[in-house]
Amino acid sequence: MDNNCDSDIDASGTIKSVDECDEDQVPPSIDLKAGEIPSFKTFDEATTWFTENIESLDDCVPEDRLVVNIGDPEPVPGTNDPRLHQITVTVRNPACNEGAFRTVEVFEFIIDNSGPGIACGF
Repeated sequence: MDNNCDSDIDASGTIKSVDECDEDQVPPSIDLKAGEIPSFKTFDEATTWFTENIESLDDCVPEDRLVVNIGDPEPVPGTNDPRLHQITVTVRNPACNEGAFRTVEVFEFIIDNSGPGIACGF
């Protein structure tokens, strides 16, 4: 192990994603390209937005080789607000086993499919 994450070629000529998985000491990160999560009208709209705005980075694996899984939206446990939902995003390095090579983030968002209310008072 030489701790440089340089995609060495092993003795058989196979290119390895990292020299040894022991070199990958930092799990992948998950960030949002957009700073703020908006509210959405539908679950499809929310899923599309997260798909387009998730950014995953790793110190040893290029972004295009990371596996990103965006789960189905679901209600936030323990809340009484039917508009509040969450989506789970998992990023992993497929070259190594699970554990330190995987990151899971849960993002909360609002489904608001009702228009604004208008009230008149006299």
